[in-house]
Amino acid sequence: MKILGILQCQWFKEPDRVRDYLARHPGHDSRARYTKRALFYGGHSGKMLMMNLGEKLCWDVMTWGEASPEIGGHASACFKPDPDYVASLIEHFRPDMVVSFGNVAHEAAAEVTIARGLCYVRSVHPAMRGDAGKALRVTREAIEAFQMLANL
Repeated sequence: MKILGILQCQWFKEPDRVRDYLARHPGHDSRARYTKRALFYGGHSGKMLMMNLGEKLCWDVMTWGEASPEIGGHASACFKPDPDYVASLIEHFRPDMVVSFGNVAHEAAAEVTIARGLCYVRSVHPAMRGDAGKALRVTREAIEAFQMLANL
């Protein structure tokens, strides 16, 4: 089963360096690999996802994308949701399910996912204040239920 996880946006201490790398390695596959490595390198969002969704789901099952192709330079970076960009990710990766993490990701992913008849799960931003862990564990349960149904 293919699952596409859509994040709000990633930020980097040296965004120009990341933009240069992505310009030298264009395409959705290259960016998804970079996104996954950066997400789970040690930041809070990656830690929360790994703790609550599990390593197998985060690392082996899910492909990771963002709600916008823009790159931020600080933690508060947030860009306008880009449904066309998310649609291009869906067309490229052809997931069975799309999971959005946070409101911006939801705004970018919900309509384009549902319009294609794909399973859609809305989750919280992994670094939200409050009990993100509990909400992310509920997300994991929803994903696992869909996987079980898909195997019937």
